[in-house]
Amino acid sequence: MRVLKITLLSIMYIILGFMLLFNLYNVVNKMFGIMLTNYFGYSFVCMSENSSLSLEGGRLLVVKRVPADNIEIGDLLV
Repeated sequence: MRVLKITLLSIMYIILGFMLLFNLYNVVNKMFGIMLTNYFGYSFVCMSENSSLSLEGGRLLVVKRVPADNIEIGDLLV
């Protein structure tokens, strides 16, 4: 029982540490004026109003920066 408790506490501290590092990364990016924080190539954007016919306002979008050569007809651009 004691080993299980120690293992669960260790896992909790590791997850908490990763969350703290991601938040610190986000704060440092905001301090340097980088608006879209990049997590492993992806960023998160929240739509503020209903400005598109295909997406509702208030939606959380996961976006990825791609080269202009990869953009095709029908892609949504942020």
